[in-house]
This record gives sequence, C-alpha cells and structure tokens, in this order.
Amino acid sequence: MSYKKNREVFFTMFAREFPSAMHSDALALLRAGTAEQRWNEVQCSIEIGEQETARQEMLSERRMMRVSQICARFGAVLVTNGDPRGYPDSRTEP
Repeated sequence: MSYKKNREVFFTMFAREFPSAMHSDALALLRAGTAEQRWNEVQCSIEIGEQETARQEMLSERRMMRVSQICARFGAVLVTNGDPRGYPDSRTEP
C-alpha cells in the first residue's frame, strides 16, 4: 500500500474511532510517528556522535510526551516497542 493510501486509511480509522477529535490531532500523530520511525531506524542502523544521540533522544522524549498528551484527550494509551522493523518486544505480551 502506498504512503498516500496508508495516510487516507489512518485518517478514516482515526475519525471513526475518535469522532470528537480534530483533524490536526491526527496530523500531529502521523507526523510524530514518521519522525519517531526515522529516529528508530537511525538508532538501529548507524553510529552517530554522542551529542547528536543526546539531541535526538531529547527530541524523541518530547515527541512521545506530545503524542501521549494527544492520546490522553481521547482516553487512548500509546503503546510502542521502539523497533522500526515491527518485531515484537520480548517484554510485552501479545
């Protein structure tokens, strides 16, 4: 499925699941998800300097806090495993 199609499906499902939510909330979640995906891929793939790692981790923490705040407005809970390949985390139960 193309990115555009995935995006449309996300917006449709989000609107159906959270009818009182604003479109800007869905955009913010999508944007944060894309940024976090990129950061996780970098973490798993290449070595970067300590300063850049610290900066990116700080940005990641802020992003996750923002996403958690958005989710809390609808009574949802954010669950991630931090693996960009989608492998289940051994610490979480199915």
